[in-house]
Amino acid sequence: MTNSVPEFSAHTQCFLITGSNTTEAHPLVASHVLEARERGAKIIVVDPREVQIGRLADLYLRPRPGTDVAWLNGMMHVIIGEGLEDRGFIEARTEGYEEFRQAVMEYIPERVEEISGISADDLRAAARMYATNKPAAILYAMGITQHTTGTDNVK
Repeated sequence: MTNSVPEFSAHTQCFLITGSNTTEAHPLVASHVLEARERGAKIIVVDPREVQIGRLADLYLRPRPGTDVAWLNGMMHVIIGEGLEDRGFIEARTEGYEEFRQAVMEYIPERVEEISGISADDLRAAARMYATNKPAAILYAMGITQHTTGTDNVK
């Protein structure tokens, strides 16, 4: 973790949790996420396994194992396609955005549904929830990093 838990959770309006059984493996983090939920923060959990925090989430998406790149790119497809991206941040702090944008535009939600098993409607809902509740945070653990596509998942 690169931030203190209270620092990132105090103002976060949406948590995207993936590859983490947060309540079991990181109970301190989970307690702060659940406190944020009490004040209205949204929680999106994406995990193929049954995890406790998934039952408390606003959206609980259960993709097929190994399809993380597809659903992540699909979320970005929706965010960019609907103009929900932070253009100021992108222009000031990124490189290679146009190439990235072109790559994720291939991941239409219906294609992602075929690959991942996440319904196109749920993928759109997750992307919109994440992009419109700011500030947002992504919480991930070894479930997203410790396999063949782990590096691509966190790029």
